[in-house]
This record gives sequence, structure tokens and C-alpha cells, in this order.
Amino acid sequence: MVLDNGDSFGIYEYHMAQIIITLVQDGGGEVFLWRQIKRFTNLRYVGLKSTAVRALKNMKLKKGFGDECFALGFEMDCGNAFEAAFPDANAFNDYKALDKIIEQVQDVSLLGSAIFSKWRYITHWSFGEPLLSAQNRPWFILAFGRLVALTSEEGTNPFVFEGEAQKIQITSNNISYGPCPEPEEEVEQRLTIAADGRVWFSGYNYGQGFEQYERGRTKNYSIGKEAAACILNAVSTYFTDEYDTVFATDIGSWEMTITNTEGKPYQFKGSLCCDFYVDGVDLSDLIRDTLDMPDLFVFDGNYKPDRVDKITIDYHRVTKIRPKEPISDTVEYCTWDYAEQLVVDRKTETLEHTQRIGPGSVITRKYYVQEGVVGLLDDLDADCLFEHIVGNAPDVIADPLETKDYEITVGFKKRQQLSIKGTYDKNGLPSDFPELAEDILNFMLFYGIGEILDPSVYTKAKRKTNDYIFCSVEFSESGKSYYYITEDDTLKSGDVVSVPVGNDGRTAIATIVNIEYFPEDKVPFPLDKAKSIIGKCTEDELNPPILNGKPSENAEFYCPLYDGNISQYDCDEISCGAKHGWIPNDGLPKLMEIATIKEKKELCLTCERNGSNIGEATMYSDNWLTQGYNSGNRIKVSDTVDYRVWSNNAGAAVGVTVDFEIADDFHYELLIADWHKFLKEVLSVTDITASTVAFRDFLANNEGLFAFEDELKLHGIEFKKIAFY
Repeated sequence: MVLDNGDSFGIYEYHMAQIIITLVQDGGGEVFLWRQIKRFTNLRYVGLKSTAVRALKNMKLKKGFGDECFALGFEMDCGNAFEAAFPDANAFNDYKALDKIIEQVQDVSLLGSAIFSKWRYITHWSFGEPLLSAQNRPWFILAFGRLVALTSEEGTNPFVFEGEAQKIQITSNNISYGPCPEPEEEVEQRLTIAADGRVWFSGYNYGQGFEQYERGRTKNYSIGKEAAACILNAVSTYFTDEYDTVFATDIGSWEMTITNTEGKPYQFKGSLCCDFYVDGVDLSDLIRDTLDMPDLFVFDGNYKPDRVDKITIDYHRVTKIRPKEPISDTVEYCTWDYAEQLVVDRKTETLEHTQRIGPGSVITRKYYVQEGVVGLLDDLDADCLFEHIVGNAPDVIADPLETKDYEITVGFKKRQQLSIKGTYDKNGLPSDFPELAEDILNFMLFYGIGEILDPSVYTKAKRKTNDYIFCSVEFSESGKSYYYITEDDTLKSGDVVSVPVGNDGRTAIATIVNIEYFPEDKVPFPLDKAKSIIGKCTEDELNPPILNGKPSENAEFYCPLYDGNISQYDCDEISCGAKHGWIPNDGLPKLMEIATIKEKKELCLTCERNGSNIGEATMYSDNWLTQGYNSGNRIKVSDTVDYRVWSNNAGAAVGVTVDFEIADDFHYELLIADWHKFLKEVLSVTDITASTVAFRDFLANNEGLFAFEDELKLHGIEFKKIAFY
């Protein structure tokens, strides 16, 4: 059957409509019709409130929805009646506007027709607009929520708690799809908490199956009014507001009744996977912790992973020291008994480090960092923390004059306390201990030792009105600093800044190492020659992208003439001195004297970098190709890595190209001497025929994307790189 509005009408809906229409025409169906509207409304409202995708699909807002609306007497009038009742409100189109006037709606038929018309517009005329989009779903929740209240006996929404909670009753059942529980397995828990602090709990085992559960344990006690009020207030606060719950068919469920001080009960239900939070506190955890019953199902089924609540590390070293002068005829050694303790505690949100140097000498450092210590513990995987210890071999050599031992105690939220002890060394400690130690050390170093003893603070004079600000900056760790002037009084030591270099408008990145104030007659550098700091570096300037392999001007590299790392700016300066016998006078102190540069100029002139100017760095292969050199056959190392050996016109090897062909291509080039250094120092290869196998093993054991590059840098092996992102 097809209705006039074009909706297909199912057999069930057709007969239901005929029954309703007949009852209404006879004058005796008002109660029945009201009940049908209430049932229709409650079902859709609960479905809309659920966050489970399956529940949203099952609420039948599409199939048969129009038929039911028609059968219940709602009209599809394009929302005209609703807009006429609330002119200029735009409530039919905008859920925010609807929220402002929804409490004014008193007519069930008017609101039902608006819902019917809204549904019809979206499903038939909106050209693919999602029915439950971020704009539409809140609209339907508001509308159905109001319809729930209008069709209830009390005129309020029974799915939203009102008043002050007198008691809560929660029944949690963890029966789900899967293997049948054992008869003695606890599957249902019934919990009642009253405002006077009394608690009643019963746990039921599976027993003979459904409807034949057997009570396995009970517990009746008092937690006090204050503790009870904490739970009742948190639960009632959450369910007083509009809330989202979850309904799923493959897990257990919970049902709850909140009774207010007037004796009115409010019913709630959901699946056993709900995370309800009030002011950042999980309601299930709050109930478990307050009742000291960690195995309660409550709303989430107690399925959350375990967590670390406290770690205590005790370190003990005993060292025997033979003094230059004997203590006595019977005592050969004196003993130094040294100990440390580190405690990381979630409850107090503190990290405390104590050193016991000896009798009468104890040093303590305590860190209270809100959310910081908690975050440190949250990063730990409680399920596998400290699981593996290699252990020392039986034939290890013990130091007869010194012992180092430890004991680690870990407190968890759920499982029993873990306690391990052993010798404080690589194989005696848990395999994952270095990661934890590094995280804790970085945490402590981040906060440092304060400013009281910092000379950059207590030796800094206040600036006078007419003083000039001079910053000493360093371009590298060579220790050579340069004066720059600034008017930015917010700069401080350690800031990374952009500064002009040379006389051709180029810039470079430098670090401020000192800030001084000078009157005009005592400035350390002529004002007319002093260059000004451009400003603090942005994130993009600090981490410039690699484009076609062209390195940043600010990247440091090894200079054979200087015998240390230098910047491109210093390289240009030294190169000019080596080639032309003079250094540009840009008003800045020089890294090296011209006499020294002339003396060692061959080291500069034979350097591969000397073949290009600043910003024009080329790959080795560019020069090899220019000279007519040949690249050998591709030697495959893995599915993504291969290399080629380049030879000069006489057939002698001159270098190697290593290619990483992945989503982002990386290509490295090494001179033959550097390649041999890689084979010897990294791969431990002396037989050139074993290079490929050794390289393959290296990649298999070092899966990091830049493991190859990291090893080159670690061993000081020169290379050139080009990357395509």
C-alpha cells in the first residue's frame, strides 16, 4: 500500500494505523493513541541518545518512520505549522534556535508534525544530507526529548534526573556473546547506595544459567554520609543533564534507578562499556574507589586496562675503600654505604628523589607537578611493565670491592603489587628500565635547579633608559661569539634568533649566549657598524624542510681546515681566505685568522664543498657525471634499499650512491674513502665481497628510517643527501 505522501506502507503499519484510526473515530482510543505516541517517542529518543553506531542504525528513523508518524496522526506540512507557532525563531532549521524555544512547546501534535516534516525533508528533498549529521541529530534529540516530557504522566523527561538523589540502585550484568560462563563465575552485581552512607551489595554466579543465577557473595556496610554524598552528587549531576549512552548487542548491560528525596524514581540503562565523567572523574572508578571494591562492573564492566599508581626504586651501593694510611691493624678497608630512593606517586602527584650520602648527609628533591607526574605514569604500559630481565651469566666477574643492588616496587590500580630486585647493571635490571629512567631524568632536568644560583639572573643589571642592548651570539659550538644590537628587551640567553650576515642580505641562525647593557660612550662595538637582531626564530626557520636535497644555510658540517663543525657562513669566509688571500670585512670578528687559513689552504681547496658557493651545494654525482664517470650496476640490499659504485675513467672506484626508495625517497652519496670507513667501523667488514650481506643484516637489525644516516653521523662519516618528499 502507498500513502498519498508517497511513503510505502508496511502490512504491520497499515493494520496499526487502521486500528488507531478506528479507535479514535469511535471515541475510545485516546488512551491507546497516547500510549502509542509515548512508545514511539521513547524508543526513538533512547536510540538517538546512544553513541553506538549499531544502536543508531537500529532506531528505525528511516524504515517505516513516515508510516508510523502518519498512523499517529502527525501531519507532513513542511514544518509550516511549527514555524507559524514560533515565527522568526528559525527553530525548524537550526538546533541551536530550537534549544532556545523548546520548553515553550506544549502541543504534542504540533511537535510530532514538525519531526515528521523534518524527517521527510532530509530523506526526500535535501539531496543526500545525512539524517544524523552533526546538525540534524541534536535537533531530533531536542525535539524527541521534549516529546518524551509531553507524553509522560508527570510532564517531565523520565530520562533526565530531577531533584536531589536519595539512593541509587545499579544492576550490572556482564553476560555477552561468547563462551558460556562457568557455574561459579560471577555474572551479575546488584548495588544500592543510600544517602545515609549504607551500602548493600550482592554478587550472583552463573549457576544453572539465565533466571537461575546463584548468589555467591554479599556485603552490607556503611561508608558514611560524606562518601555517599560524593557518589550520589556525581551520579545525579551526570544524569541531570542531557547525556550520551551506549547500546550494543555483543556485551553486557547495566540498569540504574535514581530515586530523589521526593520518592520519585528515574530509570536509566545502557551497555557495559560506558565511560561517564564528571569534572574529569570517571563515575565507575569513583564508585569502585570510594567503596573499596575494585572488581565492581558498574557502568564500564571494569574492562579498562590497568594503570601504574606508584613506583619506588631503591638503589644501594656499598664500596670498600683502602685508605692511604691504615685505619688499624685489623681494619684494611673503610666502607662507603651509599643509597638513593626515587618515588613517583600518582596520589600525591609528586616525584621525590632522596640521596643518602652517608650518616648525617641526606639530600632530598621533591617535585609536585599537577598532571605532570600523572602523565609520566600514564605513559607506562601496566600490563607488561618490567616483564623481562635478561639476567647475568653465571661466569660474570664480580667486583670484590663494590656491590650495586636495587629493589623496585610497583603499585597498580588493579593487580597485586610487583616487587623485583637484583644487581644494578644492564642485564640485572628490567629490559625496559632505561626508557623509564630516561623519561624521569628528562622530567627532572626540565625543571632544573631554579634561578637563585643562576649567574645570568643575579649578575644582570637593570637597563637604564639610554642604554643599548648588546647580545653575544654564537653560530656554532665553537665558542666564538659575535655582538649584535637589539631593541627587544624580551630576548634572553638561550633564545635562538635570526641575524644578518655578510653584506649581501643573507641571514643565519644563532643562539644568544649573553646579554649586556651599555651607555653610548661604552658600547663594545661601533653603533654605525653594529648589526641588529632580526628576531626570534620561528618553528619553520628552526626546522626548514629539505627541498631537492639542498641543505639549510644554517646546518653545521665538518671543516678539515678548521678541524671542527662550522656553519655555511664560516665556510664562505674561510673559502674566500683560501682562494683569494683575504676575508670580507663585514664588521664581525673572524672565526680564524687569515694567516692560519693561508697556511692550511690546501685542506680547503681540495674539500668537496669548495666546488660550490653558498646555497648551491651539489651532490658528488653531479661532479662525477660532469667528468664522465660511470655508475655501476644496481646492487640490491633489500626491497627498498640498493647501492651503486661509481668508477672514474681509469676504472678506479671514486664513491657510492645509496638509495632508499620508499614513500619519501632518500639518496645518500659517499666518497669511496668514507664508504670504506662505513664498511669497517659500522658493518665491521674487511672483505669487500661481504659488503652486501653485512649491509642487509644492518638494515634488518636497525629498522629506523634514518638508522643509516644516524650511524654515519655517529662515526663522523661524511656524506651528501638529497630527499624528495
